[in-house]
Amino acid sequence: MNDFPSEAPSRDDGLLSQLTVIEEQPLERRAEAYLSIHAELQAQLEGGDIHR
Repeated sequence: MNDFPSEAPSRDDGLLSQLTVIEEQPLERRAEAYLSIHAELQAQLEGGDIHR
């Protein structure tokens, strides 16, 4: 039995598919693509912070 919400795998699948696309790109383009994903994930994580 899975105790995690059914929504979680779809998010993981999206990230995995993005990473797969990046890995298929020429080396010169990968760094920029990884930086973009990093910025997106960082914004999501920091957006969840509660400012007091």
